[in-house]
Amino acid sequence: MSGNANEGSGTAASREVLAIALGWATIVTLFAAALVWSAPPLRTPDATPPVDRGSGGNPSGIPTAEDVKKFIACPSVAGIPTKEKLDAALRTGAAAFLKFFVEPSLANAEPGGYLDYVDATGKSTRLGPGVYVQCQLYLIVHLLMFCDELGIPREHPTVQRALRFFVKEFDETKGCWKWSTEGCLHAKGLAALVRFGEREKFEKGWRWALASPMYRKEDGLFTMMQCGAIVQTLGPATRSLSGVDDWEHGGPIVDEENVSKFLYALWEAGRRPDDPEVAALESGLSRYFAATPLAAAQMQTKDVIGRAWSVLLHARWRLPDSDGFRLELAEMRAMVRADWRVNFIMRLMPNFRADVVRALIEVGDRDDGIDAMVNGFVASQEADGAWRSPQILAIWGLATPPKQGYKFGNMDGATTYTVLLAIAAYRRAIYGEK
Repeated sequence: MSGNANEGSGTAASREVLAIALGWATIVTLFAAALVWSAPPLRTPDATPPVDRGSGGNPSGIPTAEDVKKFIACPSVAGIPTKEKLDAALRTGAAAFLKFFVEPSLANAEPGGYLDYVDATGKSTRLGPGVYVQCQLYLIVHLLMFCDELGIPREHPTVQRALRFFVKEFDETKGCWKWSTEGCLHAKGLAALVRFGEREKFEKGWRWALASPMYRKEDGLFTMMQCGAIVQTLGPATRSLSGVDDWEHGGPIVDEENVSKFLYALWEAGRRPDDPEVAALESGLSRYFAATPLAAAQMQTKDVIGRAWSVLLHARWRLPDSDGFRLELAEMRAMVRADWRVNFIMRLMPNFRADVVRALIEVGDRDDGIDAMVNGFVASQEADGAWRSPQILAIWGLATPPKQGYKFGNMDGATTYTVLLAIAAYRRAIYGEK
């Protein structure tokens, strides 16, 4: 699909509606940006050295409240990275992803779910069996989903260990995993199953999803939940091992990220765009996007990732054009041009920028902004091959153990693999396959 994918053949009326929506989105963005940059300091700035602006130079540094306003993790660097630099980043990054993130996750999960946990008082307890950690489950399934794109052979021992674990833990009678109500883990797990030929398990899992509390019968879309059977990384500490599931957003609202991930699983399963279940899910999501234009400053995690993945699927699946797609594509293009700078989480988390860049590259976009972002990713890679996000530990309650409940893990593995996917997509687009 070319970079002109937003030039559809809709009616004049639909284009007029889209133009009005984009106009309002632009106004809101400018207004929000003014509020962000004119707001008074959250506290008096410390007389400290300038905050580090890359992910690798100050690995233990956490920005102060005032610094957060101007901090940029993995900042853009003007220019085009060479093929040699891209290849080196991909090679060392994939090795780091396995060594520092996936293998420790499997070490806890494979024996049956054990975790050596140190609480707020310094007391160490071995939790288990059956104790799994949110971020570790995501890292294991992400390896299965993206090993091909990361250049890691499916026959690699770590990939095979991850596959055996996910297949073994799937309950064929119920059609789900113990953690299936957590975030988009079920959708991603389905994509991993079908990618490795477990089609029967995939179909059972898809039927479970349609009957689960995540499915919104009123519009045929999905919401997102938190699982009380696992240890949370990003969710509340009191949710961990409570046995009580709850809504991710306080209620069963549409979660475009989870919808997009279920669509991705169907795409992996070889479903065609005219498949009734695919068509219903895609058209419902498109209507939702068309009805909910958002300025960059308004977007939360689900908004950014849901839109980026929807754009990615349109590019790969050649899905029909729609007002919803044209609007989300325009929003993502505006985000890469400059709007990401007014979004707090986009500045602090390079993995979200990487998702947007990867999607636009798949659509066929290429400009100086994309070049600079990818060049910045490469320049910010740490010496051991990883990309880390220490700046969000305190903000998301991950710097110290909670006084009540359990929290464990961080976003470093997610940052590493997501940035790698963007670099890999860019390398293919600019220099071709290896």
